[in-house]
Amino acid sequence: MGLKALFFYFVYTLGAFVFFLYLLFPGEKMAAHLSHTLNPSLAPVEMSMAHFKLYPPLGVGGEEIVFSFPDGEQVVLDSLWLKPHWTTFFDESKSIGFDMQLYRGKGFGTFKVPLSLEKGLNTMLSTYGADVEFDGIAVEHFHYGFPQGDVTLSCLAGGRFTLSKSPDRAPGGTGEITISNCAIEMDLLSALGMTGVHFSTVKITCRLQDNRLEILGCRATGPEMTIEMSGKVALATPLSKSRLDLKGRVQPDAGYLAGFSNLPPMMSALLGRFKGRGVPFKIQGRLDSPGVTL
Repeated sequence: MGLKALFFYFVYTLGAFVFFLYLLFPGEKMAAHLSHTLNPSLAPVEMSMAHFKLYPPLGVGGEEIVFSFPDGEQVVLDSLWLKPHWTTFFDESKSIGFDMQLYRGKGFGTFKVPLSLEKGLNTMLSTYGADVEFDGIAVEHFHYGFPQGDVTLSCLAGGRFTLSKSPDRAPGGTGEITISNCAIEMDLLSALGMTGVHFSTVKITCRLQDNRLEILGCRATGPEMTIEMSGKVALATPLSKSRLDLKGRVQPDAGYLAGFSNLPPMMSALLGRFKGRGVPFKIQGRLDSPGVTL
């Protein structure tokens, strides 16, 4: 057998092996094993995965991935695929690209982590860096209950985050979020005869440092009103216990409010007093029971 024939036979055998490995790969068992292995490092967040798959040529991924938080909230990824960047193979920190599908949108980016089997998973996850972009994330009828009344949110979101962590510091980074077609329904607005509030665009810039989320700027514009806001959120576990310290200004549209004849006299007088300058407000207290003052 010649060298050329031997080479093609080797390639054929290797290709057949990879093909049948892909077909016979125990995806559900691997998904359960991977979830069991990762969950101690992700606590208090819990992860589950329905299927684990190979991603030719050398990537891996999963489908129907659910992250469950202590307060009962969940984030569901339709799919997540990891692809190693071989140019960083000999670097101390390996770079891994990822693509994900969630809520009819997509996300992608790069994750850097010092991969070392000798150090163990917990040590590896204590130092990392991430650069994430997302677009077209559809939020539909997201419901949150407050003592003052329930809130329902629907919107289309996109943005970018950079995040890093070291063994002696909590995760930190910066982010920019752009929201469009935002619709908010509140029990309080319904009592005033308003069906809800709509914003055509919402732009948010933020910074995370030492378990504190700083809202550097937030501007929401729509036909009913314009809102500008900034401040800080002291993050806690569960997230509902986080403390808010936000302040801003809301500028109602005079033409829109003129169509509501059943506004309480106190509200009408307050809006008239700040006509043209907007109404200042503060939001303080815990996330699950915030207090709003004008």
